[in-house]
Amino acid sequence: MSLQVKGLSFHYKRGPQVLDDISLELQPGKLSALIGQNGSGKTTVLKCINGILNPSSGTMEFGGQSLSSMSLKERARLMSYVPQSIPSSMQFRVFDVVLMGRRPYLQWGVSQKDRSKVFSVLDQMGLEDLCFRPYDELSGGQKQKVLIARALVQEPSILMMDEPTSNLDLRHQLDVLELLKKIAAEKGISVLLSAHDLNLVMNFADRLEMLKNGHICHSGAVEEVLSSDNIRDVFDVETHVGQHKGTSFVLLNRTAQ
Repeated sequence: MSLQVKGLSFHYKRGPQVLDDISLELQPGKLSALIGQNGSGKTTVLKCINGILNPSSGTMEFGGQSLSSMSLKERARLMSYVPQSIPSSMQFRVFDVVLMGRRPYLQWGVSQKDRSKVFSVLDQMGLEDLCFRPYDELSGGQKQKVLIARALVQEPSILMMDEPTSNLDLRHQLDVLELLKKIAAEKGISVLLSAHDLNLVMNFADRLEMLKNGHICHSGAVEEVLSSDNIRDVFDVETHVGQHKGTSFVLLNRTAQ
């Protein structure tokens, strides 16, 4: 089942319009990316979909059911969210932080099934050696991966992430995006993330939503949308988009005049 967002708008009380008539569809098994300049509305889109912010207007439906009609537990089982900001301190072990993602499923306590799922995701993320380390002792990149693991153990149908690779080095950026792409395809999860790195987006995303001043101005398959003309329109820079040995790339030339 897909998530359909239609006519989504948002503005803060007595504030300017932040989002205006946003419409998009998240397909199962696909990775979609939101890109745009700082302040274009990427994070606000994510927060409106996951319920942190209440849209001014518009509809959001999953499988024909309105998200607004779902209970908090139903919504938590449907979608998980990894924010951009990383908690600097949580006085828990890595295992316990990831276990928090099982909260929507807990009944009278933590079951063996819950523990098994935590260990499985930690192994997938390459975090098994950190399982019983204090979260506070980890590097920024390790903390980021732990929070992604917490979102995955929630077993969502929709996984949303705000710049999930911002605290990772290049090797771990590739590892995480390859894993997310694989999990999305194998488990039929819809992944929506915001990003700034156009080269990563070009090589891992299936679909692209380009935002400018709260509007989606270009939308579609990555290979169709991520063109030099569209990049100039959204980012006001000149680029060259090409391929080398099957790998797509974006090269920055200069600021558009």
